[in-house]
Amino acid sequence: LSELKILKSKLNPHLLFNTLNNIDALIQISPEKASQALSKLSDILRYVVYETEDGKVSIKKEIDNLQKYIALEKMRIVHPNSVEFINKVSDETTIPPMLFFPFVENAFKHSNLNNPDDRLNILIIEDKNKIVFSCSNTINEYKRNDAASGMGLELAKKRLDLLFPSTHILNISKLDNKFIVNLEIQLV
Repeated sequence: LSELKILKSKLNPHLLFNTLNNIDALIQISPEKASQALSKLSDILRYVVYETEDGKVSIKKEIDNLQKYIALEKMRIVHPNSVEFINKVSDETTIPPMLFFPFVENAFKHSNLNNPDDRLNILIIEDKNKIVFSCSNTINEYKRNDAASGMGLELAKKRLDLLFPSTHILNISKLDNKFIVNLEIQLV
């Protein structure tokens, strides 16, 4: 029961439900792809429930799980090539877990990546004692009337304020039809 509470507090339950539905549909079409997707989902759930209990994880482990999450999300979109992920992290720097997930999750939630003109670009760079994260997505013109909308981003902001009180810069903006998140964290 406590593991389920941990999971719910760290990962949007919609990811789990949507992914399970996608895997269910894949079983008929491509059992091999369904098996691969199920393995990725299992890895992410294991990471969220067990490996994030420590205060820090290696940035490589965080990115590996983020890439698995992106792969699962790409399963449900018509144009998976509209998602670009650039990773320029080479060190074994440790960071608090699940730092980037809320921003990437939000980008998928508010994009329409089934439109061939829409894009989602994610970039993570490690440079000396600094991590730079950028996520920009085309905004879906269809407006959601979601009472919980924006809660994930607000919680992410508060968490960053607690974890890096004076060593981070977070800029979130809307420009034309793009939603842009830029995060810079100084590592001490």
